[in-house]
Amino acid sequence: MIGAAPGRPAADVAQGRPASTERPKPFPWRELMRFFLGERRMAPAEFWALTLPEIEAVVGRAGGEATRRAELVRLMEAFPDG
Repeated sequence: MIGAAPGRPAADVAQGRPASTERPKPFPWRELMRFFLGERRMAPAEFWALTLPEIEAVVGRAGGEATRRAELVRLMEAFPDG
């Protein structure tokens, strides 16, 4: 995105948020895979088809809030595909 600083989510730059000194926590893929594929015995294709709201409905989230659009954008920028 134009104007985005390297290593910073474009939404933070656009909204004038200060640069964080903390690195974002990696997305917990291994823990989720262990839970869904191991404990829940879900097929891999079913696991990879899950959406974030579906995952949150099963494992919960601090505060019980649904993922907001801004949070989704932040996650997509922090963990891009490919």
